Amino acid sequence: MIHEWCAQTAIPSVLALATDKVQSSCLRNNLTFAELLGGFGRLESTVPFRSANNLTLNLHGLRTRFVSKEDLDLRPTGRAPMRPLLLRALAPRPEDGDFISRAMRDHPLEAVLTLEPWYTRFRKELIDALRCQEHEMFDYPAQLLIAVSTADENPIGALQELSHPHALPGPFQTGHYDPNLSKMFVLVHDSCRDSDVDAERVLREVCATPGFNTAKLLIINGLPEESCNREQEKLWGAAGEDGADDLALTRHADMQEVVSRLLGEAGPPPCPVRGCCLSPEDISGLRDFTALVIQQGVIPSMERRIATLNQIVGKARRGVRNTIRSLFRAPKEDGSTTLTNLVQTNVKVRYPHHRIESQMRLLADTAFIVGDYDLAISTYKLAREDYRNDRTLMHLSGANEMVYICAFALGLPKRDLETARQNASEVHLRHAEESGGSPAVPTLAMRLQSRFMFWVYDICTKETVAALKAAPSLEEADVSPSEACTIAADSMVRASGRDETLIGAVFMELAADAFALNGQHRKRALHLTLAGNLYHACVPRPKDATPQPTYAAPTADPATFAAAMNLHAVRCYAAVASRYAVSMEDKSNSPESSAGWGCIQDQVHLTLARDLVGMARPEIALHYYLRLVGRGGQKSDMQERFLKDLLRICRTQESDVLAAIPSTATDEDLLSMFCDPSAEASNPNGKAAGAPPATLEIEGLPLPLVQGDAKVEFEFAEDDDLLSILNRGDVDVGEEKQWAALQKELNEDIAEALRTAEDTAVPSILGSRFPRSRASQPKVQWGALFEPVAIKFTFFNPMDIPVRVSDLQLIAEPPGAADTDSRPDEPMSSFDPGYSFHAPAFPTDE
Repeated sequence: MIHEWCAQTAIPSVLALATDKVQSSCLRNNLTFAELLGGFGRLESTVPFRSANNLTLNLHGLRTRFVSKEDLDLRPTGRAPMRPLLLRALAPRPEDGDFISRAMRDHPLEAVLTLEPWYTRFRKELIDALRCQEHEMFDYPAQLLIAVSTADENPIGALQELSHPHALPGPFQTGHYDPNLSKMFVLVHDSCRDSDVDAERVLREVCATPGFNTAKLLIINGLPEESCNREQEKLWGAAGEDGADDLALTRHADMQEVVSRLLGEAGPPPCPVRGCCLSPEDISGLRDFTALVIQQGVIPSMERRIATLNQIVGKARRGVRNTIRSLFRAPKEDGSTTLTNLVQTNVKVRYPHHRIESQMRLLADTAFIVGDYDLAISTYKLAREDYRNDRTLMHLSGANEMVYICAFALGLPKRDLETARQNASEVHLRHAEESGGSPAVPTLAMRLQSRFMFWVYDICTKETVAALKAAPSLEEADVSPSEACTIAADSMVRASGRDETLIGAVFMELAADAFALNGQHRKRALHLTLAGNLYHACVPRPKDATPQPTYAAPTADPATFAAAMNLHAVRCYAAVASRYAVSMEDKSNSPESSAGWGCIQDQVHLTLARDLVGMARPEIALHYYLRLVGRGGQKSDMQERFLKDLLRICRTQESDVLAAIPSTATDEDLLSMFCDPSAEASNPNGKAAGAPPATLEIEGLPLPLVQGDAKVEFEFAEDDDLLSILNRGDVDVGEEKQWAALQKELNEDIAEALRTAEDTAVPSILGSRFPRSRASQPKVQWGALFEPVAIKFTFFNPMDIPVRVSDLQLIAEPPGAADTDSRPDEPMSSFDPGYSFHAPAFPTDE
């Protein structure tokens, strides 16, 4: 995206100042005056530009920014003022589409090569917040455009007032920018509301005034409100109906006050479409006027600036004499005397616009804007030496990062490019450390370092991304590890802990993308998981907070900051879950590719389940809990926690889980339900969605199970252990004669039961035991009271939940029971059902 920054930000600018009447007429089109002209700020033709040393450059499709006074005011960069703006950029919007489904693409590189709209907005918001800093001159306007309305009471007086230096923005007042700008004047005529005003007469009066004889006339609002154009061409980005992009109407607090006041006086616009009151003639006039401003104002002004500054810098810093002199140059004063002078002269920057250090930076930035990178890099290096001698780290880091960008634009060797990157990174790091900030209290130095990290990522991954886009398909693309992508990944990981957590989460995602470009998909999945954790850490979560329903579809606006962070965390975990699922099923790879993924997959599923419960989507969270408890292998305490969460969902939010989710649902199916809540979930019970079920059935829950065709084996105690068992402490065995009577009774019963057996000896309980292992004896085995019996059978417990033995029921069925008339649901045994055996009542000591 560094090319987008060069094409959209590092371009010439025109400062547009307008009266309230002009702004009110433009607001009928849902635009300010600067935004109205900005839609036509691109020249389609090739424009020749004369740079330094009579070098002619051909500028193709030159773009020009039209900025308002509020755009050039310094914006606060602290945590409190910037966090709402960054959140607003991260929040999902209708044009974002289903970005969760896009994150789960089968090929991870497909998601990496696609720039998400939220990422573009987030990055632009961060870069725009760092405009007009005192170490840069990119935003110094090339032209001042002053606009008054033909309906103003005193148009000439309004022009004179706006031409005064006190009407200029803050950087002109602090000495950062030179107020001596080239000026152009324009009269704006609203052909509908000001139809009774003679615009030509007003123009003649203005042109007759000395200093304003070059004023132009601009006619707008050729369509009445009742016949406004609702199908206007989208020259200003997305249509205003969906509120997709943010313009100055809502970006600045001062502009919001002006807009509210003007709309209160003139009434709301006729429709929300931008440019709705502009007729085709108005569109043509605006296009011709902006082309005139660029060709007769901006380009000549930039040529004069470069020529003048190049002579000044050449005399002061170039040549052998100046080079030797710079070696012995003493640092500029930075003590209390200098600070006192700055306060007395109302100069609040280190290098005012008349200082050679500021002029070198202005020359370098202007040369960079027009594409003269050779002049730019040489001038940045000259200014860098002065900044290093003066120990001004902010200016030094800014010059170093621009040397790095110019080296990339010129295509210098990789060694020179890497040296420039290391120099800029070291100075940025030292500046951030000396600023005394922290992720909780970020400073301007930390913000500048974060901006530089975006450029490092773009430059390091540019070659790999271009190769992947040029490949016929991603499967055929050669994804081999590259040193540049490794540098990008390492830089993003280190940068994720330096700025605030919100920016750190985005950097961790960029690190994951760099690992994907390097072919290291396991590292990508790991860092996406870390990014999801950082999104969670952005907002404190009280333990007793009740889940609040939030936007489940990307078409709804976020209700809270936590809701937006939850959604981005779900997006990261969704991509990770999809990747782990593919890796777990891919058994054809090497063993290293699939070993150890189960634990990370469980952590991802647990986080997804808890997030979805917090986002009032328990029917989807239920499925992930089923995956957790069904896989098994966790510790008993963790498995118990999973089960408690699962049961709590079923008890407390039964109405939301009426239709149990099948266990075979994929991550794409689940998260498509999350993104599209209107889609009906599958209902295996066949009940209506609104009818409460008598019993909540969860399909696919792997409960403990005894194998159906397994054999149950019984093992009795050995004969030698029988007496010791009967003589245990809680049983009084009594006297020998009482056991003899018991033995006689038992032997008679056994003899009756075995009367059909030939040559079978009657066993004695207390004597020699029945020889159970002999083949000649019947298979029926007998046991004494209190004799333990070992039962062996196959028992499956996938969820690893504790099962008490007392909860098990053993039902025995004798051979041939199916031919009997007994009911099948009654427990059967091989003994006479009417026979009961009780322990003898032994006498007590009394």
